[in-house]
Amino acid sequence: MLLMLLMLLMLLILLLLLQLQMMMMRMRLI
Repeated sequence: MLLMLLMLLMLLILLLLLQLQMMMMRMRLI
């Protein structure tokens, strides 16, 4: 159970990081 929660947390953080990167890229393009 704990392992599953950790995995989900990792996935969420990864998604957030990806979104942040995308935002930064867009800002640079402008």
